[in-house]
Amino acid sequence: MRSGILIALALLTASCHGPPPTSPGAMAKEPTRLYWGDTHLHTSHSADAYFLQNRSAGPDTAYRWAKGLPVVHPSTRSRVQIRTPLDFLVVADPAEMLGLPLKLMNGDPELNATATGRKWASMMRAGRGAEVFEHEFGAAINRNRPIADFDKDSIKQAAWEDIIAAATRHDAPCSFTSFIGWEWTSTEDGNNLHRNVLYRDDGDVARRMVPYTTAESFNPEELWKWMARYED
Repeated sequence: MRSGILIALALLTASCHGPPPTSPGAMAKEPTRLYWGDTHLHTSHSADAYFLQNRSAGPDTAYRWAKGLPVVHPSTRSRVQIRTPLDFLVVADPAEMLGLPLKLMNGDPELNATATGRKWASMMRAGRGAEVFEHEFGAAINRNRPIADFDKDSIKQAAWEDIIAAATRHDAPCSFTSFIGWEWTSTEDGNNLHRNVLYRDDGDVARRMVPYTTAESFNPEELWKWMARYED
């Protein structure tokens, strides 16, 4: 899977103009084509993006923006549109606390059943979202110790399904490529050691396992092992 992005980009054009090359020599004869895209875009499913005022721009909005369509900016509420569409996009929301803020604000029963969930939801409703982000959420991430109450597959699953579904809807062969992906957010002692994980698979395969988080390990070698299990 670590080589998936390279394989996918190499085959993007080949799939539009005939069968893919079958050997390194054949690939070397293919004309080089340059594609422009973004492999690290966060949406409202990302806890840091949410607390930085993105309350409404989810994966669908991200893909519309990447395709050059007009969208509403989540903070200013103004109409924004890029002049030249991208060729590809990865919605790479952090696996840690994926989809959490939206669930808190919507009164999710599973989160409300935890003391931390009730505390954070109360603070957010009182307009103290910045405090939650800077002191509660930020401290947990910087210690590489995401809060156990929130690091559950059942909490992440809905956001992960939304990310997969949006990528599936917006993929347009020979025109625009939407890669399924996420961010593994290692920030040990405040050092930014993030890794973006990109899939060459479609949603049916990607949804079999929810993203791996630093709550399980902040050692990148353990992430590689998880990726190997995924490929198996």
